[in-house]
Amino acid sequence: MYSCKNKNVTKRGDNYDFLTNLDNSCIQYKSANRNIAKINSKGVVLPVANGKTTITANLKGYPSKKVTWTVIVDVEEM
Repeated sequence: MYSCKNKNVTKRGDNYDFLTNLDNSCIQYKSANRNIAKINSKGVVLPVANGKTTITANLKGYPSKKVTWTVIVDVEEM
């Protein structure tokens, strides 16, 4: 069983940088608006419709250790 505890996470400003020894089993992803973009368990963003949303990734079990970024979907045809 893989443990996410004791992994190197460094705070930089308001966000955390996920550093060594992390794989996707330790990271939880979430889209603020799944009608604009979804994100899978591997961190791949999937566009759904034009618009803007926030994606959050946090260390499982440590919701305060997170990074966020804005995703803008802007294509002529979906």
